[in-house]
Amino acid sequence: MESWWSEVENDLLQCLRDGRPKAPDEIGRHVGLSEAATSSLLAMLVRDGKVRICLVERTDVARHDDAALHRDDARPPRAAGRRGRPERPAMARRAT
Repeated sequence: MESWWSEVENDLLQCLRDGRPKAPDEIGRHVGLSEAATSSLLAMLVRDGKVRICLVERTDVARHDDAALHRDDARPPRAAGRRGRPERPAMARRAT
C-alpha cells in the first residue's frame, strides 16, 4: 500500500512541477484518477504541507453567472436612495 501511495503522490506532484495551478479534474486526467479521488488525495497532500489549495468554487453557481461578474461592462447595483429606490445618476435627475 505504501508503495502505491508513493507512486501516486509522485505522479500528483510531477503534474504540478511546472508551477502552473491546475484543477483537480485536470490533474486526475493526467494521473488516471477521478476528480473526487484526486481531490481526496490532494487534501492529504495539503495536510502534509506539500501542496496548497488556491481557489474554491461553489457547485450550485452556473458558469455563465461567474462570467457575467468578470465582464468589463458589469456594474455593481446602485445604492438605494432616501426612499429605498436606487439613486439615479446625477445627469438623469430631473430638476425640481
